[in-house]
Amino acid sequence: MVIDRGHGDVVVLVPGIQGRWEWMAPTVECLAQRHRVLSYSLADEPSSGCACDPGDGFASYVRQLEQVLDEAHVHTATIVGVSYGGLIASEFAARHPERVSRLVLASALPTDWTPDARARFYLRAPRLLSPVFVATSPLRLQPEVRAAFPHLTARLRFMARHGARVLRAPTSPVRMARRVRWAEAYHFAAPAAIAAPTLVLT
Repeated sequence: MVIDRGHGDVVVLVPGIQGRWEWMAPTVECLAQRHRVLSYSLADEPSSGCACDPGDGFASYVRQLEQVLDEAHVHTATIVGVSYGGLIASEFAARHPERVSRLVLASALPTDWTPDARARFYLRAPRLLSPVFVATSPLRLQPEVRAAFPHLTARLRFMARHGARVLRAPTSPVRMARRVRWAEAYHFAAPAAIAAPTLVLT
């Protein structure tokens, strides 16, 4: 399922490791005020409507991004990858430079990223340890949320609204862990192959 909003230059928003476009819905709506925005859930999400062969691993995400452009009848677009989605966006830009007019990598993982000790801990038993991950997530998010919303009331309102989005579009710890392993096993193209002007946000 591809979300298509707004008019103008095309921006494709690639979701992070949670795999659900709904988590970025406010960003989609904001960008749609000036652009035509396409977004979608990753191929192995049941709600994506996309066929995904687990044997293809990470390559299925790169192929899915090309399909999104084709189905929207778009030849070139600005590709925005968020977090894990940055891996997908940068790999697509390296392998299909003719289809990427600009590249934006927001809090993106580098192609040589490897899981740290904390990530390895969760990877050992993603379903069993998911309550721990969920319980500690607000603490990890606090520095960024505090920077974006200096006032406590605004922070609480944002966290409540985002929490509701997460509950409506739940992610799968097992699929998230699998995405990490797929990225580790994948042979990424050299970043030097990216020809598009690129904005990196950290």
